[in-house]
Amino acid sequence: MFLQHLLHILLDTLQFLLYNLCGEVDDMVKKTQKFDLRQQMNRNKFEVFHYRDERPKPVKIHHHDFYEIYFFLGGDVSYLVDGKNYKLNRGDLLLISPQELHRPIVKAGSVYERIVLWIDRTYLASLSTPECDLTLCFQSDKHNHTNVIHTNAMMRGRIAELFELLCREAYSTDFAAEAYAQGLLLQLLAEVNRLVQQRDEPVFSSEAPSLVNRITSYINTHYGEDISLDTLSAHFFVSKYYLSHEFSQKIGISVVRYLTLKRLSIAKELLSEGLSASEVCAHCGFHNYTTFYRTFREEYGISPGRAIERAK
Repeated sequence: MFLQHLLHILLDTLQFLLYNLCGEVDDMVKKTQKFDLRQQMNRNKFEVFHYRDERPKPVKIHHHDFYEIYFFLGGDVSYLVDGKNYKLNRGDLLLISPQELHRPIVKAGSVYERIVLWIDRTYLASLSTPECDLTLCFQSDKHNHTNVIHTNAMMRGRIAELFELLCREAYSTDFAAEAYAQGLLLQLLAEVNRLVQQRDEPVFSSEAPSLVNRITSYINTHYGEDISLDTLSAHFFVSKYYLSHEFSQKIGISVVRYLTLKRLSIAKELLSEGLSASEVCAHCGFHNYTTFYRTFREEYGISPGRAIERAK
């Protein structure tokens, strides 16, 4: 057993060295895609993208109904997730759960490269078992949960290799490509969950709790209550003008828009779980059903009732 274990270590080390000699970002092998601003899945299992942009397009704050794993390969990037700001290092993994509001903040002057993996919730649940819940790495209610996982050089090479193989097989027409891709996805999810469980220290926001951090945290917790600029101004003892200016500067949208998006993201989640539209309206802090119906339809292009039907 010892010799077998030692052999595995030697093989992994050799694989890592060969991979790095060839270059983690070998342009002779690697194929990148043109960046697509869409935030909806076109496939019903998973989608994976390898993007490399010299002049990246700005991305607005958004949320979606699926899981996202983001593997950062290069650039000068901070990432906002539900109001928390993470400064990314090369090789970082970003884990984003359904309904978490997020967007990258990319500074010009360097090439922005990343691999993005979207996984359908139902599909991920089907891959899990009672003994092996692959959604654990995304569960924000777990102790010391964080959205960012740092990787060491060895693991970075391993994750990069799995992602590159997955990018190739996901769009391949070769025999058994779908089965091969699913096997790679399972390996990747197992590695990510192990990293989450084995990490020494959780990675927290790169900033001390600022006014904006405290506001987003308050909204994330109290979205069902009567919140306005006036109530926030009184709660945090700052003027409405200063609060609005600081929030827009840091988050990229107004505080009212952030509140609306948070309420809508929770509303969509609750509708998918079978709650009635009127119950969801009241729970999420909308003043009346007409406002809820109009706002929901404007954001998602369907009515709350239609969202319930789709979830069945």
